Amino acid sequence: MTAEKDLALELIEEVKAVDLKKSMLWPNIKIGPHQVVVGTASPLIKKFYRLIQETEWALKDLKRRHKKLPCKSDESNEFYNDFVSPLEDRLFLLRSLMKLYLRMEFPELIDKALIEVGRYGLAFWWNLPNQDHISVGYHKLVDDITE
Repeated sequence: MTAEKDLALELIEEVKAVDLKKSMLWPNIKIGPHQVVVGTASPLIKKFYRLIQETEWALKDLKRRHKKLPCKSDESNEFYNDFVSPLEDRLFLLRSLMKLYLRMEFPELIDKALIEVGRYGLAFWWNLPNQDHISVGYHKLVDDITE
């Protein structure tokens, strides 16, 4: 029997190994009136952000290369399935894990649907009119993980 890899655990280990001494490229957008800052994210969250950025850049490059392939060809399908799709999955998981860790770090974010890390590592949530909060079930998930 072969041991299955736990991609989430592998990604967390990869995040922990990120070097924050490299310069970070924070969004050049000021915090606006609908963004409620809850604090400055921890180094771990900043490492997630950095790895997400690097994954986005790699994905952008792969998608650019994919567009150059003949549309709906076997080569195009194989390239997408072998390279683009796995990186999209990785990016989704990294973003999800970062948001989970943000909610654990800032409990006031637990019931907020739209949370992010912005300029200089500021953790915030969007306070938009008619915004839905996430379901109460998420509280249980965070409680289970933090126990």
